[in-house]
Amino acid sequence: MVLRPRDEARDLALVLVTAALVALAWVAALGWRGDLLSNHDATLYFLLLRDLVRNHGDWHAISSAPGAFGGVALTGVYGAAPSFVLGARLSGSAIATFDFAVIVTQVCFGVLGATASLDLAAVLPARQPRRDRRDRSARPLALSVPLAIAFAFLPALGFRLSYGHLNLVWGLFAFVAPLSLVAASRAGRSSMVLLLVAFLALLHTFQSHGFQTIVYAALFGWPIVLAVSAIDGRPREATAACLVPLVVALLALAISWPKLSAMLSYLLGPDATRSAGDVRGFRWILAHPRDWLSCLAWSPQLIGSGRPAQLDHETHYAFGPLLALLAIVPFRRARGLALALAWALLVPLLVSMDVPPFSTLFVKLPLVAAFRVPQRAILPFAIALPIVTFAALAAARDRAPSRRALRFLPLVIAPLLAAPLPPWVRELLGWSAAIAIVIAIRLRLPFTRVGALALLSALSIAAFGERLLPFLSADSLVHAPAKLRAEVLARAPELASPLTRASLQLSIGSFGPNTALAADLSSLDGYGYPPRRFVQLVSAAAGVPYDSLQTTVQIDPRREEARLLGRLYDVRAIVVPLPPGDPRGLLLVMKPGATAGPAWFSGRLEGVASFEALAARLRAQPALDKALHEVAWIVSDDAATAGVPTITDGCRDARVVDVQAAPGDPHVRLRVQTGARCPLTVAVNHLSTHRARANGQPLATFPIYGALTGMIVPAGATEIALQL
Repeated sequence: MVLRPRDEARDLALVLVTAALVALAWVAALGWRGDLLSNHDATLYFLLLRDLVRNHGDWHAISSAPGAFGGVALTGVYGAAPSFVLGARLSGSAIATFDFAVIVTQVCFGVLGATASLDLAAVLPARQPRRDRRDRSARPLALSVPLAIAFAFLPALGFRLSYGHLNLVWGLFAFVAPLSLVAASRAGRSSMVLLLVAFLALLHTFQSHGFQTIVYAALFGWPIVLAVSAIDGRPREATAACLVPLVVALLALAISWPKLSAMLSYLLGPDATRSAGDVRGFRWILAHPRDWLSCLAWSPQLIGSGRPAQLDHETHYAFGPLLALLAIVPFRRARGLALALAWALLVPLLVSMDVPPFSTLFVKLPLVAAFRVPQRAILPFAIALPIVTFAALAAARDRAPSRRALRFLPLVIAPLLAAPLPPWVRELLGWSAAIAIVIAIRLRLPFTRVGALALLSALSIAAFGERLLPFLSADSLVHAPAKLRAEVLARAPELASPLTRASLQLSIGSFGPNTALAADLSSLDGYGYPPRRFVQLVSAAAGVPYDSLQTTVQIDPRREEARLLGRLYDVRAIVVPLPPGDPRGLLLVMKPGATAGPAWFSGRLEGVASFEALAARLRAQPALDKALHEVAWIVSDDAATAGVPTITDGCRDARVVDVQAAPGDPHVRLRVQTGARCPLTVAVNHLSTHRARANGQPLATFPIYGALTGMIVPAGATEIALQL
């Protein structure tokens, strides 16, 4: 590999200018005022980032947290992306950490997309003779910068970032990074800066839970990468072009393995709901032809899908006027690329509409059956479309006479013209520009690539902005939840322990069922990734079938299952908002009844056949809080309870003296007294990653009462340490 200072300088300048312009675009064009956390899945990162900041970026300390769903895995579900870890160490703020991660993601996407397009332009068979296909003089910043901004603000990514789907964007790096490196290799270009950007992007891929788009990148993106490696080349050249991205990917994988292995262990283990072995087929939202028709426009409002607007982020993929630019791509001399793009477009269309045999075969692939939204399979094509079309545009010759001093003028004028235009005018302008470019190239008429790219880039940012949700202010993210926590703790100070829970019948802003999470209060309610056994227990208590795709748990305190679960998980308070002017204040904190506490010994241990049988036993106890101290049940058909001994006597005098647990601390410490081997229950979900010690000696844990953490404490033990 030959490194050229000119290439290094250009790529470094592209990174720096892109970073500055991405931040500027957020402020000047998109109204950013210091917080990019919106709502929906973005709030799911709040617990992770808050605990990561508390632990100064140490992701080892946040393997799980007891605050949501009675205890959830954190790094096992979410991982901890490098930008999260670095942002937590530098900023000391969950909001600033999220902002930092978004901008790093966009810069990587912009740089990789721009370089892929420009290098592919040197590889594509030319429509007219070129003096040297490796001529790097066609890489001025005036050309690469608008490309980078267009990729950083692709409309297809707008919904992803706004709805907090950072993991899906990171998964797409598994396609974009190899494509950029392969295109650079085929163009005869080497750059350590580009290698480092691709390496950073792949670190995010392997250290996040973007498994869905990683699988889709492999199925529909990598054929495009292989096709680019084989354009106008011999097999040896194609193989050599793939070696560099393979080495970079393996290095990123090796460094990421601790986090990736934790996520794979969770995904393949007994704790996850949507596990790799859960073959059920698509069960959430399928596409219909009108969904894909709406994707012909950049603006989601112009061609409606007929669905509620809240589903636009899963049905609208914004191909827009770039489809017209496919007419300038020399597919006749790059048939492999044409076939790969057709595969990436047609198969996801058929699969998402549940057309057999495509969908029936597709759902049998590893991991695929655990994914809820088959439309997301189109994302590799949505990313490849601008890369290929912009490459064909960059490969065309400028025929408009222009002075070098005026080269950057379109970069300034285009955003000012495009930003205030209504969506339909911008759409018309985009299609008109794309068609005009096609005609100009076909008829060899004068046009300027810089001007065309600047206009398309500006229109892309405007279309990206249409997809943004309202940003959550620092008041709604931090101050209002902190105020709620203070008011609740003033009436129920025992809720300061993460093992003691509340049922909040109110919401703050966009947090919805995650309001307790936002207020740093433990609760059984929430939206996210609840553990499998917890969902099974909730379902059995409510008398409904278990659904592996369940992501939201909201327990009505008036229903019987609230009594059962409240006694098990130490739910001590029901918080209800009061009308303005009520003399009792703003909140009414009610006590739902006695519980067994945050941890307790039971007099005996028995087995039941299933979660349904367990729920029946719990319902049959009129004084459940007392019954829990008398008997503990394990679900016998759970493999994790195999070998747990039945205990019938000798534990009536065992007791828990003290329980110490603090928010953000993964350790629970208990002082106990017991003269025999006795079953101990801690009111937090059992996860296979939990580790316990009794007086310093390892102690096995197992699911008790179906989902909680149980252990058999040896006689004479006085101190129990549980690491969550």
